[in-house]
Amino acid sequence: SFPLRIPGKPDIVGLEQRARTRLDGTCAYKGKAPGSNGSEGLWIASADKVNLKDAKNVYWFESAYDALAYFQTHVRKDFSLYKSILVSTGGTPTVAQMSGMLT
Repeated sequence: SFPLRIPGKPDIVGLEQRARTRLDGTCAYKGKAPGSNGSEGLWIASADKVNLKDAKNVYWFESAYDALAYFQTHVRKDFSLYKSILVSTGGTPTVAQMSGMLT
């Protein structure tokens, strides 16, 4: 699970979940945990704990898995990733997510 936050606010507003077995025991699930604010919440991370307002580079992804895979495969050649922000929308981006990042 990856915690979702609204940009500029410290509280966790939900979780992006991956590879979780459904309640009925069937196949793996990906999406947001019940009760999550998926319309505004984003997974936001930085290897060097860079504040969003100080970031020079922001990389957008559909899932936190995609963001982590990108970081792992590119960081050896691009050390600027340590000073960058990785963001996951947890699916299709919403207007509220975009607006939160740009304000």
